Amino acid sequence: MINGLHIKKVANEINKLKNRDARITNHSNVMLKSVKSQSDLNNMIDNYISIHRGNCEESTIYEDVIQYLNRLNSNINNPYLRKNGAINESRFYNYAYIDKSTWSSLKYNLILPKKKTVLKLSIALQLTEEEATVLMKKSNNSFDFDDTQDLVILALLNMEVYDIETVIETLEFYQQNTEPFFDCIYDTPEEQVIKRNEYYVRKEREKKEHLKSLIKSN
Repeated sequence: MINGLHIKKVANEINKLKNRDARITNHSNVMLKSVKSQSDLNNMIDNYISIHRGNCEESTIYEDVIQYLNRLNSNINNPYLRKNGAINESRFYNYAYIDKSTWSSLKYNLILPKKKTVLKLSIALQLTEEEATVLMKKSNNSFDFDDTQDLVILALLNMEVYDIETVIETLEFYQQNTEPFFDCIYDTPEEQVIKRNEYYVRKEREKKEHLKSLIKSN
């Protein structure tokens, strides 16, 4: 069960992320103003790609996931190893709230995973922000600093909060107490519909109650 202190820490971390993003954006704007030609811009882009590419294209997402799983197995008492030493993949993807079909597509490199799958992997694999960002890039996704759910997940990664039940509770808190409403990555389609309806019914009720209080005060 999350408490007020936990939410306060998450909020502080989110503010840090927003402030950092603002500084990066300002810095980028200054750099762009210094560009005098298309050639300069192309050189700047090529330089950025060469610096940040790293090993993004050297391995598949599945290979990266297995590498991170091996790290987990060495760090926290082999949670996903079978007795014969093989990785218990089904135990992991069930723990991560990833269905078998999605995992198979990831394993055999059939399609790029959706953003919500990469977010779930980032939590379950206990990644750093940098590692999660690389995994996002490989799936043709990215973190959106205007998206509440992305910010909450980044904050939790930076706080090293990886317990999935705690993550779910934190996301549900922000889902119900911030605007606009967002669909939690761990919710089923049916749960998304129910929670979305409950959210807007509650918001409408709060508006009516606020209006009544204004009328009474006058």
